[in-house]
Amino acid sequence: MTDEDFAAAYSRAFRVTVKFLCHRGVSYDAAVDAAQDGWTRGWERREQLHDPELLLPWVNSIALNIHRTYLRSKAAATVELPRWLPGPRLDTTPIDAASIMRAIPAPVRRTLRQFYLEQNSLAELAAAWGCTLTAARIRVCRARQLARGKIGELPQRR
Repeated sequence: MTDEDFAAAYSRAFRVTVKFLCHRGVSYDAAVDAAQDGWTRGWERREQLHDPELLLPWVNSIALNIHRTYLRSKAAATVELPRWLPGPRLDTTPIDAASIMRAIPAPVRRTLRQFYLEQNSLAELAAAWGCTLTAARIRVCRARQLARGKIGELPQRR
């Protein structure tokens, strides 16, 4: 890959890298910093890239790893609070997954388990269910909506 090819790819795909990081929960400012560092490191190590078609995924993974390294170093620098401080009182009713799962029908429970716990992709679920990708997406969305609706119907615990 020539210097001009890399420069053209940078000008074309820098925003894509920022968007990639933002979609993974990184704040916009941190995404811009990590993307810039990722493209810089990619430039420094461009001879390691064997397939120029994989430049964008390669740089995206570099930028994501840079951000993760930053988070780890930031977490290591945090100060631990004294153990004698009382913790906040939490109402766990909205997040009591076992109660929610018992309150929904078995097919919906199976759908949520396959998608969230077993981490099957929508394509895998569509193939297993014998339906289209769109139908699988709608089925998961409706199961999620039904489970969310059951949260308000659960009895309150004290």
